Amino acid sequence: EGVEFAGLYGRTAQQVKDLCSGLGIEPVSAHVLHTELLNDMSLLPTYAEIGCKYMVIPFAAEPYRPGHEKFEEFLSDIRILGKQAKELGMKLCYHNHGFEFAKINGEYGLDIIFGEIPKDILETELDACWVKYMNEDPCRYIRKYADRTNIIHFKDFVVNEVNIGDKTEKILEYRPIGQGCQDVPALLSAAKDVCAEWIIVEQDEPTPGKT
Repeated sequence: EGVEFAGLYGRTAQQVKDLCSGLGIEPVSAHVLHTELLNDMSLLPTYAEIGCKYMVIPFAAEPYRPGHEKFEEFLSDIRILGKQAKELGMKLCYHNHGFEFAKINGEYGLDIIFGEIPKDILETELDACWVKYMNEDPCRYIRKYADRTNIIHFKDFVVNEVNIGDKTEKILEYRPIGQGCQDVPALLSAAKDVCAEWIIVEQDEPTPGKT
């Protein structure tokens, strides 16, 4: 029913808009680094012209992460971009990976980000895979940020233990939804509870032989 973009690959806004219209697919959102948005001020208007309601920061590069030297700069940049998105009728979101669950003074980096930026400037795009991989309950986090959650990434995975020499390492492998460790009915229930607009299924780097 909808699509989330990760690059336009040289196509114009009108070309992409026409393609979506022809396929009957709604442009929902796009992943673009915050540094790219700041360096190219045409990107936000381009995705707004396509019809995307959400602009998503896919992650923060290491210097901009909580506890690092450019974190305050990152927060300032997000405030600027969030206001610009709002003026274009869009909402700015932040998509987590695992590093946001490192604790700083006893608090997760992800919670620090959302504690610093008000919900009218920054919403969430929680990635259920990474929340669970970091030993937290994705359903709890969806409900925790109910007032910021309109789009959610559903992604499934397994963790295998592999012996490498005298050490055992845990290897994360992605799986199609329903073929991994995620409790998909529980995730759907949580998404319904918070009245999420979109569930975005991300098949990220599928394991060879798995469909």
